[in-house]
Amino acid sequence: MMAADMQQRVEHRDGDHPRRLPAPELVERWGVLERKLVGMDLKGKLRCSNTLINLVAQMVEDNTLRYLQWAKCTERQLELDGEQLDRVWKPDANGFLREETVRAIAATDVSTDLLLKLMFQRRGLAGELGRAWTFLAHELLVNRLIGEYMSDPPSGCLPVSIDQLRQADKRIWELVIEKVSSTAQGLRINGDGTYPVDVALREALADPRVGLLLIHKPRGGGGGASVAGAKRQQPPQRAPSEAPQGTGRTAKKRQRRNQNATQAAAQIAELRSQLAAAQGKGAGGGGRGSAKGSGKAGGKPGVRMPRDLQGLRARDDHEQNICFDFNLAHGCQNAVEGGRCRRGRHCCCRCLGPHPAVPKTC
Repeated sequence: MMAADMQQRVEHRDGDHPRRLPAPELVERWGVLERKLVGMDLKGKLRCSNTLINLVAQMVEDNTLRYLQWAKCTERQLELDGEQLDRVWKPDANGFLREETVRAIAATDVSTDLLLKLMFQRRGLAGELGRAWTFLAHELLVNRLIGEYMSDPPSGCLPVSIDQLRQADKRIWELVIEKVSSTAQGLRINGDGTYPVDVALREALADPRVGLLLIHKPRGGGGGASVAGAKRQQPPQRAPSEAPQGTGRTAKKRQRRNQNATQAAAQIAELRSQLAAAQGKGAGGGGRGSAKGSGKAGGKPGVRMPRDLQGLRARDDHEQNICFDFNLAHGCQNAVEGGRCRRGRHCCCRCLGPHPAVPKTC
């Protein structure tokens, strides 16, 4: 048994599935955690998946901290209902191809504020069950991110977006990984019983670079406000009567040029007023959950939505285009970098979540 365990440690690679914790040990760890977190019902959507717990336990065994993406913070029920087994050929540590079973699990849902917080809490529970960090220390991170996400923006600013939250969360864990990896101790528990990740988490939350990622951004261009701002910045037009007088042919040319400029300014002002009226018709109610006019397909003229996406959003809260192919059943075949392709962001046209709108999952 010791030889088999040593072989698994040597041949384990980053792409391999983590080693499963024995079922009796999982039951024991859940019992200890339930007695510690009195008052919390660790069932339903708070019950993290065994795969997530095994990922954390594998990090502790390898003494290497890695960032857990949101899509991996799944719940236990989703693991039981949505598990699919596929067989693929992968090279082992010696370079020989071998057939392996790949378990494909649907990504976690963060389309609402409650589901977002539950996803964070599942990651905190998995950290304590895998003995990498404590749930209470991870709750400091959750309260910071959710607090900024739910805060009301100042006048003229946008609420904190999901993208900002994702960037801040990743930045926090990058700082934690840098701190933990700088010592030979790594993830091993300190002599006083504390976890190195807990200490690094508190330091990372106080880093000013994290706060910069969570600031409320000013509202961008588009809408009647930008038209009004353009009118304020436009220099006053000089009336023909105020034009400097001259003699002969030069004075007539100057007068004709001033008249043409006045007519052009009047036409521009009329077009701006028409544009503001058209944008005002497409503007919807405010709030985080409501669809904004600038993001709807009818919010700006000239945007034609596919039949399966009629009535959904064509742009996100930051006026960035959304890829229609990603939201349709056939999918997007373009190169993807940073969560977007040349056609726009790869997010849901309905809830801006990291999944397609067709078929409907939100």
